Amino acid sequence: MLDLKRLKPIDFVNISVVVSSLLIFYFFQQILPEMSQGVLLNEEHKVNGVTLKASGQSDLSTLPWPTGLNGRKVNDGNLDETIVKPVPANPSKELIVRVDGSTLYRSKNGNSFKILIKNEENVVEYIIPSKNGVQIEANTAHSYPFGDDGGIEEVSRQTNGVTLLNNFNEQSAKVERKTLERTFVDGTLQLEEATTNAAYDVVLQSSVEGGKFQTTSGKSVDTMTPASWPHLNTPLYPSRVPTLEQEFTMEWVDQGDTKEILFKGLSGHLTGGEGRPGVIFDKTRNIISINLLLSRPDGSFFISTDQELIMIVAQSDSNGEPIKSTLEAIIFKNGAKLPTGWWHSVPFPRPNQQKIHLYEKIASTDANIVLNVLEEAGAPLVIQL
Repeated sequence: MLDLKRLKPIDFVNISVVVSSLLIFYFFQQILPEMSQGVLLNEEHKVNGVTLKASGQSDLSTLPWPTGLNGRKVNDGNLDETIVKPVPANPSKELIVRVDGSTLYRSKNGNSFKILIKNEENVVEYIIPSKNGVQIEANTAHSYPFGDDGGIEEVSRQTNGVTLLNNFNEQSAKVERKTLERTFVDGTLQLEEATTNAAYDVVLQSSVEGGKFQTTSGKSVDTMTPASWPHLNTPLYPSRVPTLEQEFTMEWVDQGDTKEILFKGLSGHLTGGEGRPGVIFDKTRNIISINLLLSRPDGSFFISTDQELIMIVAQSDSNGEPIKSTLEAIIFKNGAKLPTGWWHSVPFPRPNQQKIHLYEKIASTDANIVLNVLEEAGAPLVIQL
């Protein structure tokens, strides 16, 4: 039994230190995830969302562009390619989350390295053996790899859908799908000349063969501006997806009292594509009806031609829906660059023009939303000539 009368003052100090240390240890055990040190990752050691890759080979997955706040389906958005880039030297060990697809980490010299990976409640330090890499699936919290002075490479998308775990909000954007009101198609639109003070950029010089594309101020507009991955409060890096350049034609096909636009794809993802996008000219009533509106949530939309083109354009609201009061039927002499998320019809020639050859620049992710105006509102948009 401890005899308190025989204890010296220094003994009380030592006991206090021990008790304080135990209390601090207990406190951190309760509030921090348990961290295991130096677990060797091998084929037998299965970890959810993590795969050991011999010689650093990868079979990365890329996720499609997420649904927006309007609940409308986004087509594609994952057609870009992955690239190899160096991991920052002496990276922070803060946990990050990538939501746009999987990531491969590998040593440039085949060395062993380490990485922190969060499981359900624990943060584990894994050792990746030499001549191997580690593939991290989307939504798996982890640190940047460390412990290899020779340099570590990352293979991932340039969409850069990555943020710190502390800033990550698993927003699924599971919202009710919006639909157009019947009043969206009330009235008719009149053709207007493009103005240089509009919210979009007007192309004044163009060439399908790749000439200069400028506004009156000399601003170059034949560049694509990519959008950041949605639903991330604070992405670590901006999107750096490259530009996809494509060519196609729009041609009027005579059908007696009407003419209809025929689309033919010539290059890029459009190669070999053909279809009728719902643009019809009624000769007797002298009107053009448009059934579809399109939107690109992953970046700006640049379109150009050596001839005049017609396009309906509309700005989008905070949920990504077209704003009726901004609907315009515009004649562009050479083309336009629309901001991310703006709605537009397919570009087409005047009815007295037979065919136009068009050239577009979009984000290589190639995400697009198709809104069927005729189906949702019960009637098409109409341009009165």
